[in-house]
Amino acid sequence: MDDNEKQLKRAYELRDFEISHYWKRAQYFWGFLAVIYTGFFLMLIQHHKDKSFPVEYVLIICSVGCIFSLSWYFVNRGSKRWQNHWETVINEFEAKLKIPLYAIENKEKTEFFNAGKFSVSKINIVVSFLVFISWIVLWFLTVCNNTENILPPIFIGVSTVISLLFIYVYGKSSRQS
Repeated sequence: MDDNEKQLKRAYELRDFEISHYWKRAQYFWGFLAVIYTGFFLMLIQHHKDKSFPVEYVLIICSVGCIFSLSWYFVNRGSKRWQNHWETVINEFEAKLKIPLYAIENKEKTEFFNAGKFSVSKINIVVSFLVFISWIVLWFLTVCNNTENILPPIFIGVSTVISLLFIYVYGKSSRQS
């Protein structure tokens, strides 16, 4: 096995590693978000039963949902970036070795109940962003329907936006590409 073949084999291994970890990360976020959604609805029910139960607790849960769902969206995008990186490397080595296994495209006819040209990871990216949007909507609906004093929700909202910006700014890779 020459160096190009070894590097191609390693690129396949790293792409497979990235894909397997992609799903582990997704399960991590699914678990946390399920618990956060449950907590949100339980606290909202409690607030509606007992108006003395502070709505701010419900908003804090919404904020945590926003933070986790946007983090999930960014993690999905980062994982997809690395998957694309290794697929590009694989394509280059296959071209050098004149064995374009990965570049061969299935000519199967796409029908409604057959295979389709959908990217599982891209769908997951879209779903994670929609979950983030759902938390924003829940946050605003909660504020609009349940608050008399607007200052605590404003404080919670500003804190959430600062947290989201912090994740966006400091969550990026330092590696240039």
